[in-house]
Amino acid sequence: MGVGAHEFALDVDGTPVRRAGAKRYQDYVADPAGSAQFEERLDAATHLSERAYLGLRTLFGISPDQLRTQFEASRIDGLVQKLQDLQREDYVALKAPGEVLPGPSYLWSDTPYYIPTERGMLFADDLSMELL
Repeated sequence: MGVGAHEFALDVDGTPVRRAGAKRYQDYVADPAGSAQFEERLDAATHLSERAYLGLRTLFGISPDQLRTQFEASRIDGLVQKLQDLQREDYVALKAPGEVLPGPSYLWSDTPYYIPTERGMLFADDLSMELL
C-alpha cells in the first residue's frame, strides 16, 4: 500500500475493506504487509457508496452492469436513476461499450458506463453526496 497511502480493495476472503497505511516510513519498512494504521470492513451499502464515490472521480467511471454482478438489483436501479438525472444536467456522460476513454489507451469498458464530465469533475464531492 505505501506510507500514508489509503486503499479501498477486496480482502483475500472477498470482503471489501478500507485501509490507511502507516504514517512513518520506518513502520512501513519494518512490516509492509502488517503496517496498516487503520482497517475497516465494509457492508454492502457502504461498499456500493465507495464504488460510486470513487467512480465519479476517475475515467473508469461507474458501470451499472458490472455493479449488478456484485450488488442487489434494487440498489443499482436507484443508482442508475440518479446517474440519469445527473446526465440530464451535464454532470456525467454515458459512454458506449468499447468506447475508448480519453487518456491511456488501456482505459476501456465492455459495458456502458458513466463518467464525470468536465463540469461534473468540478462538483465531484457534491455529486457523490447525491448518489449516497
